Amino acid sequence: MIPPGILPDEGRDLFHIDYSDVTINLFNIGAQRTLDVRFPMPTDSGPLTPTWNVVHWTNHPECVERTWIEEIPNPPAAGAERWYHVEFDLSSILDGS
Repeated sequence: MIPPGILPDEGRDLFHIDYSDVTINLFNIGAQRTLDVRFPMPTDSGPLTPTWNVVHWTNHPECVERTWIEEIPNPPAAGAERWYHVEFDLSSILDGS
């Protein structure tokens, strides 16, 4: 985090890492084979304009069908809500194919 009123030196890289985690128990998922997991993204604030690089890691990358960022322009609070989605197709690990 950058203290208020302090900007980084010109040319200096600045990283801010936000981390979210989810653990899914597949033993009771039943017939469901797709799963959409979403994580809130931090909001823009302060004197810096962030360039978002969003990545994900999973034990089963073969199950990731797609990722996208959803923006909800009119949430209850000011600004816009942003959510990072990871959509999984679990067929290959649940059906053994």
